[in-house]
Amino acid sequence: MKTQKILIITTIMCLIGLASACLNEDGNLTYRIKVDAKDHLQENQTLVGTKWKLTAFVDVENDTRREPDYAPDVANAVGIAIDSMYLLSFDCDSLLSGKSFSNWLMGKYSIVGNDGITMGVGGTKINEFGDGELYRSILNEVQQYTITEANELKLFYNSRKNYLLFRRQ
Repeated sequence: MKTQKILIITTIMCLIGLASACLNEDGNLTYRIKVDAKDHLQENQTLVGTKWKLTAFVDVENDTRREPDYAPDVANAVGIAIDSMYLLSFDCDSLLSGKSFSNWLMGKYSIVGNDGITMGVGGTKINEFGDGELYRSILNEVQQYTITEANELKLFYNSRKNYLLFRRQ
C-alpha cells in the first residue's frame, strides 16, 4: 500500500512538471514556427504538439531508402501492433517522447537557428528487436530537420548524408 501511494505521488509530480515545462512565462503554450526555403510561413510547420511515424531510413548519397524492420513474427508473438512502433512526439517546447520497436523513448530537443536541432533521447532498452536500437541511436545524432510540403518530417544526420523520414500521425 505504501509503495502504491509513493508511485501515485511520483506520477502526479511528474505530470505537473511536464505540464509546467510546456508553458512560457505568461502561462501560454509556446510554439516554434519553421520557415521554408521560400521564406514564407508554412501551415503546420511547428514541431510542438506533433506526432510522427517513421517510414524510412534514407541514404542521400546512395539514393536508397528502406522501411524500418517491423519483425512481424516477433511483433505478433509478443502482441505489439505495427502502428505502435517507431513513433516520435514533440510534446512541448523541449520535451519529446516516442517508441522504438518495443520500448518507450523520452528526452529533450532544442531548435538551433532555422533548421538545426539537437536531441537527447533515452528510455527503456529491454528486449529490443528490429531496428529499435538503430532508431534510438540515430535520434541522438540528428543535426537538422525540415518539414516538407507533403507534410513529412526529415531528421538529418551524418552531415545531411542520411535522414529519418516520418509521416505525420
